[in-house]
Amino acid sequence: MDIDAEDDNEIPDHVHGASGDTGYVWEGQFTGAWSMLDDNQEGQIINDLQLKEQVRKRQRLTSMTTVTDSIVRKGIIRFMYLILDLSAGVLQPVAHDLKQSRVSVMHEATSDFVKEFFDQNPLSQMGLIVTRRGLAEKILELTGGQKSMLTELKEIFDPSPRADDEPTPDPFGGDPSIQNSLLIAHSALQSIPQYGSREIVIAYSSLSTCDPGDVMTTIQLMKDSSVRCSVVALDAEMYVCKKLSHDTNGTYGVALHQESFKELLLAHALPPPTTTKQKNMKPALIRMGFPQRRSDNLFSICNCHSEIKAGGYICPRCKCKYCDLPTECTVCNLTLVSSPHLARSYHHLFPVAPFVEIDAPKGVDARTAGQRFDGTMSVGTDVNRIIELCGNMSKDNTLCCFGCLKHIPRENSLRLLCTRCEKVFCVECDGFIHQSLHNCPGCE
Repeated sequence: MDIDAEDDNEIPDHVHGASGDTGYVWEGQFTGAWSMLDDNQEGQIINDLQLKEQVRKRQRLTSMTTVTDSIVRKGIIRFMYLILDLSAGVLQPVAHDLKQSRVSVMHEATSDFVKEFFDQNPLSQMGLIVTRRGLAEKILELTGGQKSMLTELKEIFDPSPRADDEPTPDPFGGDPSIQNSLLIAHSALQSIPQYGSREIVIAYSSLSTCDPGDVMTTIQLMKDSSVRCSVVALDAEMYVCKKLSHDTNGTYGVALHQESFKELLLAHALPPPTTTKQKNMKPALIRMGFPQRRSDNLFSICNCHSEIKAGGYICPRCKCKYCDLPTECTVCNLTLVSSPHLARSYHHLFPVAPFVEIDAPKGVDARTAGQRFDGTMSVGTDVNRIIELCGNMSKDNTLCCFGCLKHIPRENSLRLLCTRCEKVFCVECDGFIHQSLHNCPGCE
């Protein structure tokens, strides 16, 4: 193949517009930005870009809460392996689809996912597997420590220089292997107790897989072992990934841009609904211990690092010391937790009901166009009653959020209503209530 023909097959880092100008694809979102500016009846300039951003956040939150609200039973103790595709696909020029390189995008997204996973599932454990050069390697065993996962991710994507003169090996390259990765994860997950949820999340960045055998047999093995496999792809859709996700009751998503990849990955932080096989199992009692924290001025050897450290948590059964919770005692195999960990895992069973959007209802005449609604309105309120309420209010076009007391401009902001306490919230408070607080301040 000659050089000119080879260059024609390369992925371009820019595109040509209709008028012949060049530019990156992601720059298209800023085209015609002036058209998003408008003014209201009082002459104030409003920006529709803020409204579109709020709608995007609202759609993401709605898609997550719709699933959690329809299913009551979930596995609060999860055992997950995160598989990263570090093949040559992660090194491809991506100026045509992402602002940053795929390496930095994957590092940032996976780090945020690990933090969110342990925040939402404090009793769960996560391991790390990477695939490159046709092989798969287990980097970290299942652990309940967030720090160890973040340390390994930083070492992979941003390796520290060695003290000697030897060059640091390139952590990326070759072809990925889905089959090898699944087999390594399966060997660790097959010994997980039945009460635990077995999951695999794959961050894939290639359009092929290099497997030593029949990958369809491995997919059937994962299905028979009740291992839920989900794939988040940076590249186009692949049949093998789609079949893997479909047969194991997982999900498969292809990222459209940088934020889309992060959102698809963060969606797996919430516990998935239990399968039919898990629902038919008899509930099992799990023995847990609540250790006491020792004073910082007492030094002793901790079992987690085998180092002399000050303070720590003492196992109530065997009196061994550990630095962080939750963890599993290596001596007596007792699960060590604290009461906040149980509370943060319990809220998934009783989520806050999704808030509904409120706007000017149909049938309101022009005399109330510049007025506002108050937080006492309910979803089923009669239109005539709404008109009567609006007529008794001041000529103000804003609402006050019950959570942060911030005024919500009516023209370019979403207003969300709790159907139980009938209080109005902004988009930021809506996300905070459903993703972090898990309690409505108006209902408490």
